[in-house]
Amino acid sequence: MKRRAPIRILLPKIQSSMFVTILCVIGVSALIQVLVSVRSLAAIARNLPNDGPVLDEMIVDVLLKDFAITLAIAVPALGFLSMIGMMKVVGPLYRMRRFLQEVVEGKETRPIRLREKDDFQDWCPLLNQVTEELRSRPGQGEEEHRIAS
Repeated sequence: MKRRAPIRILLPKIQSSMFVTILCVIGVSALIQVLVSVRSLAAIARNLPNDGPVLDEMIVDVLLKDFAITLAIAVPALGFLSMIGMMKVVGPLYRMRRFLQEVVEGKETRPIRLREKDDFQDWCPLLNQVTEELRSRPGQGEEEHRIAS
């Protein structure tokens, strides 16, 4: 059985930006649900013959509590799932960046290959084709890099 690599921060700027966006989407979604529920329950409370005002007073407190519970459950669960999903994108980007850095430094590198389930599979042949000449001349990329600096 293959051992899975641990989830880690590879490209902090990209990963934190994506994660904050996901958290915002979770929060806005939960807030929209609360507002829609408040509106619906307030309409029901107005039409109740006897206990409408009592229900109307309780609606906001109950739904704010529900909102907090929803966030407490959704943020960790969806945050974890989003980190797993991000690795299919961030992992290959990190690997391609490392590959290109090794080519620039003139290190002997083999053609890049990604895991089967990773995104950007179709980029590997192109990266390999573009870097083929540089990879065949160890040390060449390093000289050019020093000259450009």
